[in-house]
Amino acid sequence: MDRKKILIASPSDVQEEREIARRLIDEWNHLHKEREQLDLIPVMWELDAWPENGDGVQETINRQLDIGNCDAVIGIFWTRIGTPTKVASGGAVEEIGLLEKAGKPVMLYFSAARPPRYGLDYGQLQQVDEYMADCQKKGYLTWEYQDPADFEEQLRAHLHKMVTDKFCHSSASGRPEDVRTPQLTRYADYRQLLRNRLTLLVDRGIDEYTDIEIPLEEVFIDLHIEERYGKKISHDDLLKQTFYGKCPTNVLLLIGDPGAGKSTLLQHYAMRCLEGRHHSLFPDAAEVRVVFIELRRLVFDDDRKQPLPLAEQVVSSYQALSLHKEEVESWWPLQGSAEKMLVLLDGLDEVTESERRQAICDWIDEEASVNRNRCFIVTTRRTGYAASEGIELKGTHKSATLADLDKGQQKKFLRKWFRAATAYEQENGRRRSDESSPEEQADALYAYIYPEDNQSSGELVDDMERKRRRGVQEIAVIPLLLKLMALLYKLRGYKPDSRISLYRLVFKYLLHGREKARKLALDIDPEQSETVLAQLAYTMQKQMRLDCSEKEMKDSMELRFRSQNTSVTLDEFFTFIVGRSGILKPNGEAYRFWHKTFQEYLASREMARQSRSSDDFVGSIVRHFGDTAWEWDETLKFYFAQIEDRVFDSFMEQLFVAGMATDVLDNNLQLMQTMIREAKEFSVTALCGKLNDPEIALRAYWH
Repeated sequence: MDRKKILIASPSDVQEEREIARRLIDEWNHLHKEREQLDLIPVMWELDAWPENGDGVQETINRQLDIGNCDAVIGIFWTRIGTPTKVASGGAVEEIGLLEKAGKPVMLYFSAARPPRYGLDYGQLQQVDEYMADCQKKGYLTWEYQDPADFEEQLRAHLHKMVTDKFCHSSASGRPEDVRTPQLTRYADYRQLLRNRLTLLVDRGIDEYTDIEIPLEEVFIDLHIEERYGKKISHDDLLKQTFYGKCPTNVLLLIGDPGAGKSTLLQHYAMRCLEGRHHSLFPDAAEVRVVFIELRRLVFDDDRKQPLPLAEQVVSSYQALSLHKEEVESWWPLQGSAEKMLVLLDGLDEVTESERRQAICDWIDEEASVNRNRCFIVTTRRTGYAASEGIELKGTHKSATLADLDKGQQKKFLRKWFRAATAYEQENGRRRSDESSPEEQADALYAYIYPEDNQSSGELVDDMERKRRRGVQEIAVIPLLLKLMALLYKLRGYKPDSRISLYRLVFKYLLHGREKARKLALDIDPEQSETVLAQLAYTMQKQMRLDCSEKEMKDSMELRFRSQNTSVTLDEFFTFIVGRSGILKPNGEAYRFWHKTFQEYLASREMARQSRSSDDFVGSIVRHFGDTAWEWDETLKFYFAQIEDRVFDSFMEQLFVAGMATDVLDNNLQLMQTMIREAKEFSVTALCGKLNDPEIALRAYWH
């Protein structure tokens, strides 16, 4: 078997792209290594260098990586040219120059992404621009990309073309020819690529925490699907009812809330069929072939403003395979045959333009009508499918909604997740932060969420504590957030001992981390987003409202939004918050926060902000303490978890005054205890002074 070394050369500001390049080289090997009898070896200083003294850093790297004997180089640049060497403006430039002089293939990529606003070295950026211009003058065909996702898509296609052109040979060279029929040969390649992409779940999205890669099938649990009138069925039964029931159809619309597990369920269906475990889903099918497409990546015919046919979408989405439309069309099963094709279309809601979403619905109707042996499953959030706006499937189809996780499902998921995560740690040589067994870790987290179910644990939990944990229980029903809680506990030994810390991390994830991981994040900091939403939540709390129209919400946010340093418009921000983050959701013709606790948390953020600048604001809170119509107990608990000791003292000074109705204080004793327990910082000076004031008649148990 022949071997070719591919050098990945870049400065330090494109780490994500470097990892993508390495992964794509591995992917090429998975797909083509045996047939081409060619093994591509990624060469990176992270993999091949070691500490050593020598004449110079770059000279040592050149020798250790054996740069001169590499067979091709992938060069990647963004805002930095790198550290100058003795002969070049940067280490990567020197490495690329060595291979250029040797006549080796050079593939150069330059990021067109907007540079960061802070910490940018403009001298480095200018050198990158000059280097790109010099390369183009030499006759290089350089390539620009918009973001890491675009880089991955472009490099996947370019790498295959370069390797095929420079290193692969015909069957006359002695390599065995593939005797399978052409269409099955090409589908086998496609199937392997899908399996490589869909096998693992990567828990990522919060920059401070390390990725954990877990095989999907090791953590997947049975999900419940809600049909009409609240009836629930399993996800397996859903497919059988859809495709084989009393009123069969070949189109299933799967609706789910943000984080409900829509994409994960599609991955599960895909893996079952790709691995031949499809018989409980398609009992009469000898084989089920799979097509998986992200709808936001559909290619449109600009003249007709309609998506291209399905076969062309497959060709476009998987350019690394160099497929042809006719090859893909040969995969479609014949009418009445024992074969099926499962077409998985993920994320209708991720298509931002409503006109395109409607065009996609029409396209699905048309494609599904051509061949009943092609079965379609389409996923969307509620916000992405609006019949009132004409965004709907008009052909025969079945709709179903993913249900929240019940307590049994939560416990089962936690146990499976901790087992798989622990196995990943052991396989990758990571030091475990907790030496207890995976089952003990899972049960400890579950016991915290549901103390009433675990009396045998010996933990004493009073009524107020149970009430405090209801906010945690409300988000534990969402698979994404339950997984996030497990991830934080696993990586940091973190168990949500206070709601405020959990909510802070959850909001950071919803506002930025998750969408950043999927390359969909807006150019606005999560802190800016939270500040704007906090103003809205506080306004709604003061008005004792859970629902507002879109106009009312935008009017409430507009002044605060204008003060933020961002290129994003308020309309774009609102669309993102409703359609992508899931923090706001439609409720009829109005909108509301996804959970009431989301509104209460954000309102407390605004209260803490205003308290830092005004004692008068603290007084306004005191005046409502004990007002049953105000109903701000939960917000006050969040609030006390954020205020400084000065604000705490001011609150106590203004609350405990002569003439204050003692029954109000007595009735809120437990609330006060909880607020003190939640408090981030507090000074006991004012509180103790008031407790000892003879003019304030408090009952003995206050002391």
